[in-house]
This record gives sequence, C-alpha cells and structure tokens, in this order.
Amino acid sequence: MIIKNKLISFLIILLAVLVVGAFFSFFARENKLILTRSIEVVFNITQDEVGFNLNESPLDFGRIPLGSSSQREIILDNLYSSPVLVKISSSQEITGFFREPNPVYLEKGEKINVSLIVQVPVYSNIEFKKGLIFIQIFRI
Repeated sequence: MIIKNKLISFLIILLAVLVVGAFFSFFARENKLILTRSIEVVFNITQDEVGFNLNESPLDFGRIPLGSSSQREIILDNLYSSPVLVKISSSQEITGFFREPNPVYLEKGEKINVSLIVQVPVYSNIEFKKGLIFIQIFRI
C-alpha cells in the first residue's frame, strides 16, 4: 500500500512538472526580433537660439537652447498579422540627451503616436550633435 501511494504521488508530481513545462514552452517563449530600423538624428545645442529645419533629413530636432527640450512625433502602425512589441533606443552622441520612451505593445492593426524627446541640460556644451535612434520590433 505504501509503495502504491508513493508511486501515485510520483506520477502526480511528474504530470504536474510536464504540464508546467508545456505551459512555459508555449506561453513564456522569448520575443523574437523581426525588424530593426535606424534613423539618423541631428540637433544643435545653442546658448539661447531656438529653431527647426524643414529640410529632407530624417529626424532633425533643430536648435535647442541650454536647459530646453525638443519633441517630434512618429507614428507606429502594426501591419503585421500578430501583436508586436516596439522598443526605441539611441546611440552615439545623442544617447545622454535622448529620452527613450517606454516599450510599446501594439495589437494587430493598431496605430499610435509616440513622442521622441531630446532634453538638453543647462551644463551642456554648445555644439552640434548627431546619432542614431533604433526602432526594434519584436513578435510576441
């Protein structure tokens, strides 16, 4: 009787482990990167001069006075057949100035505006800055 109870307990534990393993392998899979785009970003730190450019550069935040910020909007439109997670990050000279937005979850067909902000601290050097913003899209 004791052996039978131990065998039943062992089979129940084994079944529970298999069910939990199957659940995590199906639902807790890692997000798969499906696309990365980079956008060149430029701005000019000035003493007190404000301005913006209407040229053909991909993303120009214009002239930003010390202690100020500049904002641009981009539209994220999920044209994929499943939900996606979008992460935006920066590199090069703009990294300390670009405020990375929180990751965005988009359902199939969903479209939203995302604000991209460059913040220039008061103690910055007056100079031209150039870098990249990366937009990564993950299938979830």
